[in-house]
Amino acid sequence: MVLIEGAKIVFDFDNITVKVFKVYHTLTGKDFPRHCHGKNFYELHYIASGSGSLITDDKTYPLKANSFYMTGPYVYHEQRVDKQDPTEEYCIQMEMHYSQNIPANEASKLLMDTAFWIGEGLHDVNQIFKSISEECARKNTGYLQSIKSLISLLLVSLVRNYCGNAVQPSYERDNPDYKRLIIIESSFLSDFATLTLSELSKRLNLSNRQTQRLLMQNYQHTFSELKRDARFNKAKELIRSGVSVSDAAYAVGYSDVRSLTNKSLNEKKGL
Repeated sequence: MVLIEGAKIVFDFDNITVKVFKVYHTLTGKDFPRHCHGKNFYELHYIASGSGSLITDDKTYPLKANSFYMTGPYVYHEQRVDKQDPTEEYCIQMEMHYSQNIPANEASKLLMDTAFWIGEGLHDVNQIFKSISEECARKNTGYLQSIKSLISLLLVSLVRNYCGNAVQPSYERDNPDYKRLIIIESSFLSDFATLTLSELSKRLNLSNRQTQRLLMQNYQHTFSELKRDARFNKAKELIRSGVSVSDAAYAVGYSDVRSLTNKSLNEKKGL
């Protein structure tokens, strides 16, 4: 269930501007296919119950009750669910960027320079997410302001969780149009089989050339490469669930099963 959507919450955290695009709370037994986010885009996840696994390019992490993780720019990841133990999950999608010409302090630098982290939800994280959900359900006077404060508390908790853990390399970050990035990511996740460059450009209100430039700037891949990866990752998910290779190939838009098997072979060879 989507609790908040549409960038209604914007606030400053030290010298960082935080713009929240979506907050949701869901109970699901479905896997989430491999994908990544663009510049300055972060997703904060909390597993309240259930189990599964989080898979990045080089490692698989178990997910269980009280798992807490952040995925930032360019971090490819997918989430698998134990079908016998569906996950109850909270997720916050947001943009973060430096808002003033002020030297970063420890907290803001940790937030901006940590592209990936996973651990346990210490410092009352579970209760904070519950409070956000309750505020969204009741919508009492001032509830958005209350949610701003609660998300700010979550970021403090996140930084405190980071302390003592190695910070991943930082990335150069600008301030792109995040409404467009959300459209891009949702399009490749839901319409991978039929999406065309022209259709994506229309959704973004850009020319094809401008769309290609936006994709390269934020994902370092062309439209064709992103669509190929989205289709292939969805096909792998279908095959894992018991669908035949040929049916999976056709389901994601391949006209010939050899297109899928050839990509799989090339991936194993590192091509």
